[in-house]
Amino acid sequence: MNRNRRRSISRALRKKQVNRNYKDSLFRMIFGNRKAALKLYNAINHSNYQNPEEGAVDRAVEECIAEGILADFLKKERGEVKDVILTEHNAERHIKNEKKLSYEEGVEKGIEKGIEKGLERGIRAFITEKEEEEAGKTIIIEKLQKHFMLDREKAEYYYEKFSKKM
Repeated sequence: MNRNRRRSISRALRKKQVNRNYKDSLFRMIFGNRKAALKLYNAINHSNYQNPEEGAVDRAVEECIAEGILADFLKKERGEVKDVILTEHNAERHIKNEKKLSYEEGVEKGIEKGIEKGLERGIRAFITEKEEEEAGKTIIIEKLQKHFMLDREKAEYYYEKFSKKM
């Protein structure tokens, strides 16, 4: 950005009348988005930082003060400015982590459900096959326990659920 363009932006920001009662809204509008703060810093300093953790938040505030951009406000509210920027950053990170955990949990539940459905299909096929072989209820339940590692109660449940003789 050339020097004249930078000065015109600076003048425009200085001319803008700020109602002190709405400083929070203005503050959040200008610095509430860490990417916007980083872009502002890069524009002012002819730099190309990509990561706010590189100290760009502090440098952006410092440079704005040095250039006279909202200097009085930033001098008084420096800590609050940094807190809001970093809090929003942490909130974004938290939301991203929560989404990731929720996704992973959903995948895990889906896998469990798939295994359960597959197991039930296998048990159904097993019961059908044994009934076609004319095996009795007791033998089928015993084989369900043996081959599918089920307790007696669960084997009986599946037999009642899938048996065509019931």
